[in-house]
Amino acid sequence: MQILANVLGQEIYISNKPDRCCYGAYSIARYGVDGEFITFEFDGKVAYPQKELVDKYNQKFIKYSKKFMDK
Repeated sequence: MQILANVLGQEIYISNKPDRCCYGAYSIARYGVDGEFITFEFDGKVAYPQKELVDKYNQKFIKYSKKFMDK
């Protein structure tokens, strides 16, 4: 998850409960029914992006983009 946080440059929230994605699906479905999201208390940890690695991944992506995507 730390690598993902660095590549995306975003905080990644990691729940301690394996079924937490079901609660998210329920919240989205509930929004479709009555226009209201259900919120839950966060019970996990957070992987924060490390600025120096975010910069390195961005530089590598720019190099990759120039080589393969600009054709």
